[in-house]
Amino acid sequence: MNNVLLPALMILMLSMLVWYFTKRSVRLRVCPICVAVSGTWLILSAGIIWGFFSADFKMPVIMLMGGTVVGIAFQAEKLFKSNIFYFKSGIIIVGMPIAYYLFLNLSPLILLVDVLVLLVIGYIFAIKSKNPGSLGDERGNADLEEKLKNCC
Repeated sequence: MNNVLLPALMILMLSMLVWYFTKRSVRLRVCPICVAVSGTWLILSAGIIWGFFSADFKMPVIMLMGGTVVGIAFQAEKLFKSNIFYFKSGIIIVGMPIAYYLFLNLSPLILLVDVLVLLVIGYIFAIKSKNPGSLGDERGNADLEEKLKNCC
């Protein structure tokens, strides 16, 4: 039961923590759930590598890694405004085998690669993104609220 309950609690706690800090930041636009899911599998992977967690946590790790790939596809589609089918499916078709390969070869070096890749992707989506209406964009949210008020 711990291998199900612990990841769920970690996602809940991390998402609340990220939500709290992103509400205080005008510049940082991230999805708290996305960060929490990625953070959870990174923490669990580190725990498995260094012996803090048993191999029972491998199934949640690979499931959460797959969730991260899907989240990246979703965020990329929003950012680049491209064809949903080709862009999302392309990222998922390429990303899932990569995630599985990284999972099978879990080591401190692979974990470092995972962290660096996620930081680069996060930088592209959260810092460099100038997409109005994306997460955390108050101007885009205000525009949407105004349109909803004037719709009827």
